[in-house]
Amino acid sequence: MKLSPNKQSCFALKRFLLYVRRSEIRGVDIENPYMNVMTALTVPDIDDVAVVDYDALEERIYWADIKTQTIKRAFINGTQLETIISADIVNCRGLALDWLSRNLYWLSSENDESQINVARFDGSLKTSIIHGIDKPRCLVVHPAKGKIYWTDGNTINMANMDGSNSKVLHQNQREPVGLSIDFAANKLYWISSANGTINRCNLDGGGLEVLESMKRELGRGSALAVMGEWWGWEPTVTRAFSERCRGLAHKCSHIDP
Repeated sequence: MKLSPNKQSCFALKRFLLYVRRSEIRGVDIENPYMNVMTALTVPDIDDVAVVDYDALEERIYWADIKTQTIKRAFINGTQLETIISADIVNCRGLALDWLSRNLYWLSSENDESQINVARFDGSLKTSIIHGIDKPRCLVVHPAKGKIYWTDGNTINMANMDGSNSKVLHQNQREPVGLSIDFAANKLYWISSANGTINRCNLDGGGLEVLESMKRELGRGSALAVMGEWWGWEPTVTRAFSERCRGLAHKCSHIDP
């Protein structure tokens, strides 16, 4: 339980994992993965989902659909489905929500180049902030720190959330995928899929570690979620699993005092 800002009611914090399998979006309880926490979103509203994220404040799910080349959103109960971005979104590889400034970031190919774009949650004020990305794979944001992180080929990259001060944090990471942030520990995680390892570093790129102890359990993973002591990953064989740590990990509902 957590006291709300108005100090007159409480929040019950519900931790769950949101994941996609091409034509469906599901949410399961972290402690009991056989317990669904939402009604699955599926066809005809979903065709081929690549990435997904969750806004805990409004309890909305956002996702990118490869087949329709759109970004859509709906409340977690499946109501008020709407398309918010529909112009030339090809091969969307990353989607992340800035829950503080209420901005949506995505990494996709548009007009024969890959770039990072940003818009308001309703799709308005769309603009591109980083251009010339060669081999994009995934994207995460840290709103409190004002940073974007993404992979490009074998590199891990960082920039300010307006696209300025872009730099490479690490090279030669051998097909990095599954970027995830542990917000409590201020660590950035990813899977080196060619090595079959989980790697991590500080948010500024320092303190790079290779977690060799996880190699046997990992196999060849394609997505990763880290939340304190809880870790989750998905093998490459179920290609469409995708998640982002903070927003989709916490679901808040009001409980009257």
